[in-house]
Amino acid sequence: MDKLMSWAAGVITGVVFVFAIALLSCRSRHQTDSYDERQIAVRGTAYKAGFLTMVLCNLIPGILMAMLDTGFFRKYEMVLFIGSAFLGLTVFAVIAIWKGAYLTAHQNPVKNLIIVIMVISANVLAAFYKPDWETPEELFSSVHGINALIAVFFLIILAALVLKMIQERRENV
Repeated sequence: MDKLMSWAAGVITGVVFVFAIALLSCRSRHQTDSYDERQIAVRGTAYKAGFLTMVLCNLIPGILMAMLDTGFFRKYEMVLFIGSAFLGLTVFAVIAIWKGAYLTAHQNPVKNLIIVIMVISANVLAAFYKPDWETPEELFSSVHGINALIAVFFLIILAALVLKMIQERRENV
C-alpha cells in the first residue's frame, strides 16, 4: 500500500509540474520571440563549449576505465556519463545566460526562474524522499545520485539567471 501511495504522489506531482510549466510557457499571440544575430552567434559558441565539455567528460572516464582496472569508474559510471550530459547543458546555459543570449528580449526571466526552481524541487524530492541509500557514496552509485546531480546543475543555472538579472537591473538604474 505504501508503494502505491508513493507512486500516486509521484504521478500527481508530475502532472502538476507539467501543467504548471505548460501554463508558464504559454505566450501571447501578438508577441514574437526571436534572437538577434549577436545572440545566435553567442549561442553557437555556448553550444560548442557545452558539447566539448560533454565529450571530454565522457572521453576521460572512458579512457581511464579502459586503462585502469579499478572499481571506482564502474561503480559510478551511470552518474559519470549521464552527469556529463547535464554538465554540458549547464556550461551552455551559463555561457548563454552570462552573455545575454539565453532569453529573447520579450521573454520574462521570472517565468524561467520558476521553471528552474520547479526542476530543482522535483529532483531534490526524487533524490532525498525515502532514500534507499545511507551514505553519500551509496547516493552517487544509485539512480538518486543522478537526481542530486541534476538538482546541483540546475542550481548553478538558477544562480547564473539571478546574478544576470541583478547585473542588468544595476545597469538599467
